Amino acid sequence: MPSINEIIERVGQLRPDAYDDSSKAGWLIELDGKIYREVILRHRLTPGVEAHGPVGVCPECGSSEIFYDSGMDCSSCQACRWSELPKLVRSYPEDGDVPLLVPAPYDNLYSLYLMAQIDFHNREGENYNNSALAFNQAMDEFKKDYHRTHIPITTGTWSGLF
Repeated sequence: MPSINEIIERVGQLRPDAYDDSSKAGWLIELDGKIYREVILRHRLTPGVEAHGPVGVCPECGSSEIFYDSGMDCSSCQACRWSELPKLVRSYPEDGDVPLLVPAPYDNLYSLYLMAQIDFHNREGENYNNSALAFNQAMDEFKKDYHRTHIPITTGTWSGLF
């Protein structure tokens, strides 16, 4: 999984621009948060059909005060606030080398998003349309793959169908 610094460097080589790294990082942090809310939190964390179950002891502090969310198949420690949820990048440049959420081969969506934002703010309409289309296709492919490999969280059973 690429970091903010890697994406900024990659896009800088492909499409030089006048925007500072803080602006680009802000766009990437915003996108990662959107992916977290709209994709990751709506599915179980572990891929496949079988849940891995709760951890017995917190790997951070050794506490046995573990809360287990069976819907997400995710454990968290009540003592030290450790969680199996992925860590979000929250600030730049402090978190510049922290991996973003989307793994290869779908991680090119970050570069495409950054190029689309640059084109949008440069008021290059035709380039923006092409970049946005490429980004939307890449995002759609990632969402489809994630949905295929991670079971969606449901609120219960089907009822009242007939």
